[in-house]
Amino acid sequence: SRVIYTIATKPATRLEIALGKVIGFGRISAMVLLLMGVFSYVYLRWHEHSLLRGVREEIAALPANDPTAAVRRDTLNYYNQAGLLHARDYALPIFDRTLPPRMQPGLQFYAEVPRHGERRWVAGKNEQDLLVPFPNFAAAVPGSDKPNRTAPIVAGNDPRVRIIVDPAIRPMKRGAPVEAKKPSTKPKSSPATQNITTHEAVASSTAPATQPVGGLPVQPTISMSFVSDAGLTLVPAATLVGAEGAFKNKASGKFEVLVTPADLHPLLNAGETVYLQIEGMDASEYAVDPSNVAIMIPAGSGRYAEVDPTKDRPILHRGRVGRIGQEIAGDPRNPSVAIYPFRNVELSRGADHIDFEIRLTVEGGGEETIVTQCQARLLKPDTADQLATSPTLTPENNRSIFFTIPKAQANGGNFDVAIECLTTGHWLDLRTGQNASIRAVAGTETFAFNLFKSLLVLWLLSVLVATIAVFTSVFVSWPIAVIATLILLFGNWTVTQLGEVSGRSVIGEVFGRNLAPTPNTVLTEGYEALDHVLQALARILPDLSHFAAGESLESGAAIPLASIAAALKVVVMFGIPLLLLTHIRLRFKEVAP
Repeated sequence: SRVIYTIATKPATRLEIALGKVIGFGRISAMVLLLMGVFSYVYLRWHEHSLLRGVREEIAALPANDPTAAVRRDTLNYYNQAGLLHARDYALPIFDRTLPPRMQPGLQFYAEVPRHGERRWVAGKNEQDLLVPFPNFAAAVPGSDKPNRTAPIVAGNDPRVRIIVDPAIRPMKRGAPVEAKKPSTKPKSSPATQNITTHEAVASSTAPATQPVGGLPVQPTISMSFVSDAGLTLVPAATLVGAEGAFKNKASGKFEVLVTPADLHPLLNAGETVYLQIEGMDASEYAVDPSNVAIMIPAGSGRYAEVDPTKDRPILHRGRVGRIGQEIAGDPRNPSVAIYPFRNVELSRGADHIDFEIRLTVEGGGEETIVTQCQARLLKPDTADQLATSPTLTPENNRSIFFTIPKAQANGGNFDVAIECLTTGHWLDLRTGQNASIRAVAGTETFAFNLFKSLLVLWLLSVLVATIAVFTSVFVSWPIAVIATLILLFGNWTVTQLGEVSGRSVIGEVFGRNLAPTPNTVLTEGYEALDHVLQALARILPDLSHFAAGESLESGAAIPLASIAAALKVVVMFGIPLLLLTHIRLRFKEVAP
């Protein structure tokens, strides 16, 4: 029958058979990984030697008096001294692993460095924007469950929602400064309602002015839209303000927009928090705080209930969308700025300086011969006072450059890093998260030890795979056992990816944003119930994210011992129960797998 049977003699117990298979696979994979590691190390050392010879030749060829070559020389000298095979312990800026990159409260973009107690300005001309968080108010809007864009408007009972924005405005930082407009203080309403301006006054805001307004050289114009907490557009700007944007109301001096319940219907498919996106379209700068924004829900008889911004979430200040992250514009006099917060950084002992690594993408405009320049400054978090500054840096696309500051100027490991582009017409594309564009080098270790740790993590993964394969093989034939092993391995990852998208978003994308409320609710609740079941199932499946050591090795980051401990925990917590279940199954099976 062409079937190979495993014959177990009496001294060998069923547990010894299962355990012996796992140990056998583990020993073979250990030898393979050891040989692979030795050959890889030897080859990389040989390749490093040849590359360092080229580095020394390039250092000798750099012009001595060229200021643009100074930073390049410093970076090459760093590589020549530290070597190309390294393992660094990086201190990363603050970031939230559960949020998308564009929704991170850590990395913020401004028109200038904001000082404590002062306004936080963002640049106009669609370079930067603000996201003001609100509790999802869509369900409280009368008529929101009956999308009808032609609903009649009865005097004193306007069903439309009013969005009121009263930002501080000033010209962009080019030319003579103009005193910033002081925003009016928005009177607080009673707990339920308050009276506001009539529809006719709001409608007058749609007529653009042809002359400067309030000492500004251009007519202030903003774009508004609603986005979800995942950064997805819910109500686009074309629906709220149209292609031309929103202009100031002549009567109130504020930006006021009327929105029908039908236009806000997509918010019903969003989460508990929605963001009002505000983006300047003209050559002005804007500053907004929670007291300058309000959403008024009609409550009948010409009265409105006020929705205030969410207090437990900050206003986000974002840059222009880039290829890999967010961008800041360059200017030698008044550049935009991106700020990375570093907190409780453990500085390396014995060293009198801190090395910083910058790795970003450059987008240039105009002549290709113009060299992009940037600068990094260390600031005090509470006052924005300057602690230290880097020399003028010359970044290259996706290549690391380094600068050093004295350890005494690091404020005990609590500081902000402000990055500015100094070249007109150029943009810096910046990332946050695990691969942030700027990282502080907290310590170093040998490459050989880091390579050993990565191979150890891979070996633990091979032991886990062998354990799962032996377990599945005692229940089904080997072709099905292969598929079952893959399902158990990647089940947690698959469920995690599905769980990152809310049920409301999925239903809205599949069936459209204007799905009727009843089927929308049924489908959403069904999806979320299925998601809860899958999430519960995923908790008992192995998490393969603890075995991702190759990325750290490739980027030169030291693999922390905590990562190895986490991988070992997964193997023990998942492998031992599977071995016991395999033993129980074999006790009632006459033929071993």
